Amino acid sequence: MGVCVTKMEAYDHLKVVGFIKGYNNWIARGELSNYYEATSNSENTSIGVSNGTNDMQDLVHDVFEIPHGTNELNREGDFPVSEAEKFYKLIDDSQQDLYSSCKNFSKLSFIIRLLHLKCLGKMSNKIFNMLVELLREVFPEAMTNLPSSYYEAEKLMNTLGQGNEKIDACPNDCSLYWGSAEKRTSCEICNELRWVASENNPTGEKRKIPQKVMWHFPLKVRLQRLFMSSKIASQMRWHEEKRTKDGCMRHPVDSLAWQTFDHLHPEFAKDCRNVRLGLASDGFNPFNNMSSTHSTWPVVLIPYNLPPWMCMKQPYFMLSLLIPGPSSPGNNIDVYLQPLVKELTELWDFGIQIYDASQKENFHLHAALLWTISDFPGYAMLSGWSTKGEYACPVCHKFTHARRLTHSFKHCYMGHRRFLDSKHKFRKQAQLFDGTEEYGKRPLLQTGDMINVCENIWGTLLDIEDKAKDHYNSHRDLREMGIRKELHPIETEPGKQLMPIALRKTLPKSVRYPLIRLSRYFRQLCSKVICPRDVVRLKSEIAVILCDLEKCFPPTFFDIMVHLTIHLAIEVKLGGPVYYRWMYPVERYLGTLKSYVRNKSRPEGSIAQGYLAEECINFCSLYLADYVETKFNRPSRNEEVHKEIEEGLDIFSESGHPLGRGKPTVFDAHILSTAHRYILFNCDAVTPYIEQHRRLIEEGHPQVPQHLKERLHSENFACWFAEHLELSQNVSVLRDLRFLAKGPNVVGIQHDKYVVNGFRFHTNEVEKKRKTQNSGVTVNATTSSFASIRDQNPVLSELVYFGVLKNVVELIYGGRRVVLFECDWISNGSRMKQDADGFTVVNFANVRPHVEPFIPASQASQVFYVEDPTDKDWQVVISTTARDGYNMGTTMDVETYLQSDVGNPVVENENEEISWVREDGLGIEVDLSQYKLI
Repeated sequence: MGVCVTKMEAYDHLKVVGFIKGYNNWIARGELSNYYEATSNSENTSIGVSNGTNDMQDLVHDVFEIPHGTNELNREGDFPVSEAEKFYKLIDDSQQDLYSSCKNFSKLSFIIRLLHLKCLGKMSNKIFNMLVELLREVFPEAMTNLPSSYYEAEKLMNTLGQGNEKIDACPNDCSLYWGSAEKRTSCEICNELRWVASENNPTGEKRKIPQKVMWHFPLKVRLQRLFMSSKIASQMRWHEEKRTKDGCMRHPVDSLAWQTFDHLHPEFAKDCRNVRLGLASDGFNPFNNMSSTHSTWPVVLIPYNLPPWMCMKQPYFMLSLLIPGPSSPGNNIDVYLQPLVKELTELWDFGIQIYDASQKENFHLHAALLWTISDFPGYAMLSGWSTKGEYACPVCHKFTHARRLTHSFKHCYMGHRRFLDSKHKFRKQAQLFDGTEEYGKRPLLQTGDMINVCENIWGTLLDIEDKAKDHYNSHRDLREMGIRKELHPIETEPGKQLMPIALRKTLPKSVRYPLIRLSRYFRQLCSKVICPRDVVRLKSEIAVILCDLEKCFPPTFFDIMVHLTIHLAIEVKLGGPVYYRWMYPVERYLGTLKSYVRNKSRPEGSIAQGYLAEECINFCSLYLADYVETKFNRPSRNEEVHKEIEEGLDIFSESGHPLGRGKPTVFDAHILSTAHRYILFNCDAVTPYIEQHRRLIEEGHPQVPQHLKERLHSENFACWFAEHLELSQNVSVLRDLRFLAKGPNVVGIQHDKYVVNGFRFHTNEVEKKRKTQNSGVTVNATTSSFASIRDQNPVLSELVYFGVLKNVVELIYGGRRVVLFECDWISNGSRMKQDADGFTVVNFANVRPHVEPFIPASQASQVFYVEDPTDKDWQVVISTTARDGYNMGTTMDVETYLQSDVGNPVVENENEEISWVREDGLGIEVDLSQYKLI
């Protein structure tokens, strides 16, 4: 609202106060349209400007939500004087050169670069202060008017930051001093004082130190800044404009939950920029000392609009709440969620005005919370559904099949036969289960969650203390239930009983099979693109596996975690592999938050300050020049170095790079000959010479069988090629081709670590000293084969080879280089097969060296080999993708797997009576006094 004054009063004001600092464009006097006309043709991408300079003025304008290029502050009412002063100070710093002859850095850009280095390199405050002091001594002119310590630089970050608020809480987690209760001095529920009291200050109101403080990080400004960068803003529409829409599960947008939400709220779905948020929360100990019982609970929001390679990266995580310890909030977590719920409600009902930098327009943004990502205990806290007791399963609801175990003091969840087809043979096999026939129907679909069963499986198999479910009380429960009499305890003398050793101690194949099958099944589901129409078959398959486990394990094994595996198929339909695999980045993020702790007496305060500092610098880094490495453009750990040659043969183009310094090596004649022959036959420029030599062989040996001609061609081509090219007078022959014909130097370079195609490879020898595996190699190759010795027509076929990396060889041809992988290979034959679950298994035990052990490094992909528990000589092949690589194609083989005979194996002798105890009659003598039974 303007204020009218006389000319003399205006003159006095200008003379005493001065003209508004930085007011260069007279946009308030009718020149706004001229300004926008001059700037509308320029592109502002925010993330690294095209001229390679730092875009600090745009940063300042975006922070204060001022149109770029203008200093107009009175948009709606008077702009606060303190905010105006901050704005003008930052504008000055962004325009002022670091020193007189410096044109690349302003005062503001330089201090932001320093702070960026601190956050990116996890530099301590003390080291940062020492660095600033050193720069001040060396470059006194440049450091004038710049912060002299991190404490002063932190004030700058508070100006550029996205804000936070501290909300006092009841120490008993009853209520927040927030909203209408903001001025209360005690809890209205438990009457606990708000402030820390002392003998001289019984109410605590003198010093007003709160007993408990929750940190709240407002959501609206963080959503606004997602759209300030045109590159990020355009990615917020990826889920609608760029994803593959074929019904396969690759991203939460493909889920039934997302699609149902859009159907119920068409107005919200109309603008794809409206934000869907995921919520993740878990408790963690902020101290490195694991003996501490302190539990801090961050609440993290994840923008699911972004593509999978962005939304689960830490720079895009938004910390919404930081719930303090020392104890978990438990079911009172809803008390702390009130500010977030209010924000989400306002964003849903009223939205917020946001400028979309990618489309250069304002729009009204709404936000909704779609899912909660958490482990199952956290599910109880966040959903309000009890995950313990008779109705612990949120999917089965009131139809949960639960039974209280008298002696083990817990509920067990069995009865998985009701999930089978009504005519399945297991339903009538009373003697193999609980002594009854099953006629029940599967429960109706409600909702669900999926928990890893591995801890229960392997804890019981390996008899891990406090993890095994096979113990004396479980045998007593079997006796009370009247099943599996062979496992009932036997009294040997007063006060002592003999507990038979269960079958799991010897683990024959009949018992191991369902366990191995289940664990492999999980691995396959989590590594494939899932099609929702397959969920019925998935559920039936898992039901059979769980029924097999019911025949093998005592009831104590079947807690709620095991039971929930029956709902895996539902969760695949709702969330897919994206849902399960993406909790790991959140868990890693908890470790990042832990690293912020500096003051152990106030861990939550340290975490909040560390988060705010890093969040601010991450935002500022969007405005740095393209050449500056930031969290948004930093190279991948396994990013390859690919150097295209200007002219010459493609075989000499360099892909990847070694790790560490190579070892100069004199290679023997056999290695050089084999490697050189492989290079010749895989160089496109040599193909005409290969065909010419093959014709010469045909003409000179017309009566020789075809397979012998191929051998002659393979063995003699290198020598013929060298002689033929040496005699050639054709000056147009490339120099590289002459280098190739002469063969490699005797001395080459040997490496044991190499990065290529986004994979990090180690030789098998290196891995002997490590627990990690990086030596698995796979390649697709076209080979020719003969049906017999007399066969004159070789057949070309595509084969997949699996290998173990033995050596990385760098051969030198004149001034050119070629990198080859030397491996032990397996393809078709007795050393590779498909197991009962459809997995490829290989056997490298005493494998013979291959005739052609080399491949170019550029052709290598990586696989992992997992030892098969049923046979240690065999290893299961697990394919993988490159780091930071995402397979968004349409390849989907789960359906084929499930429909095949391999995907539905028949278990031999599945109707036979299972022997539950070892035949040698051994058992474990149990002293009943430790169970307080005597």
